[in-house]
Amino acid sequence: MSATIDWSPAQRPTDQQAQAGKSTADAPKPVRSWIVAGLYPLAAFVVVPLVDRWVSSGTGTNAVGAAVPWNGSMFVLLTTLLAATVSDLRQRRIRNSLTYTAFLWLVALSAMATLAGPIDPAAPSLSWFERSLVGILPLAETLSGAAVCFGIMFFVFLLAGAGGGDVKLCMVIGAALGVEQGLTAVVASHIAAGAAVLSWVVVVHGPLRTFSTLGRTVGSLLLPLWISPPKRDDAGWMKFPLPMSPFFLLGTLFTLWMRS
Repeated sequence: MSATIDWSPAQRPTDQQAQAGKSTADAPKPVRSWIVAGLYPLAAFVVVPLVDRWVSSGTGTNAVGAAVPWNGSMFVLLTTLLAATVSDLRQRRIRNSLTYTAFLWLVALSAMATLAGPIDPAAPSLSWFERSLVGILPLAETLSGAAVCFGIMFFVFLLAGAGGGDVKLCMVIGAALGVEQGLTAVVASHIAAGAAVLSWVVVVHGPLRTFSTLGRTVGSLLLPLWISPPKRDDAGWMKFPLPMSPFFLLGTLFTLWMRS
């Protein structure tokens, strides 16, 4: 048996009401996202030792003692970057529940590693908990790396209008890699993003128009009295939203590769 609803003019929902109902139904559940983001790093204490044992059995060397230690911080960093990449590509946003909880976990792991003191990765009697802490940065370096990378990216946010999620994601990168490696990852990420954007613009609009617009943009900033800025139509097509999370992932992987 089927029923047909006959909407009267007074009862017929408006487009705005229908859209509001749809957005409410599709809205994410923030409490669930915070719980998942806050609890999934616990898997590091299982995944890290399992991977280390698998690598050790196959190669005779410990993954936790490698040039790029496989530890709890690396697990949190890489899984956060992967999740941020998926979210950024699908929804053009990076959730606070992802970045804030990752940062708190990195600080907590660093504090535990600092309190535990030096751990020899070659020791035969390491517990699973100790294996997850090998190679993690001291607490002071974690906090300084987070602060420096956050500050640099916040300046970019104010100057060029980067996304707030990108700023917090850089804070996570700095907390996991420290000041030097964190800055390397952030710079490499922006170089990769710039190269991708430039390549796309050249293919779509041609090299002559692209480099002419770039030259006028830079020239008008350095020599405003002699060089006029590009026309609005020319400058407009060079500004489009770019999800940065994939490039932060690439920049981090490049930095880890260089470190090894």
